[in-house]
Amino acid sequence: MAKAELRVEKVYGDIQYDNERTFSLSGDLSGSATFSGNNDPTIAATIQANAVEAGMINADVAGEALGLDLNGALEVNVDASTIEIASDALQVKADGIQSSHIADD
Repeated sequence: MAKAELRVEKVYGDIQYDNERTFSLSGDLSGSATFSGNNDPTIAATIQANAVEAGMINADVAGEALGLDLNGALEVNVDASTIEIASDALQVKADGIQSSHIADD
C-alpha cells in the first residue's frame, strides 16, 4: 500500500462534516450543542438542583447579602426597611426606596 501526504496551507469557506457531533455536559451541569463544522455551537448550561451547597460559596462572594440559617442553608439577608422576602421572592417593599436611598453620582 502506497503512502500519500496531503498538505493544506489554507482552507476557505465552511467545512461541513459528514456526521454531526453532539457535545454534552453532565454531572452538575447539563446542556448540549451539535457541531457540524460550519456553525459556532453554544451550550446553554443549566446548574442542576442541589449542585451548589453552602460550603462551596466563599463568604466574600456576596458580602453580607448571603448568610447561613441555623440549619446551614443559604439565606438572603435583607435590611427589612427597603427590601423584604415574600415567600421565596426577594422584593422591594412598598415605599421602600426613597430619594434618600439613591446615590447622587
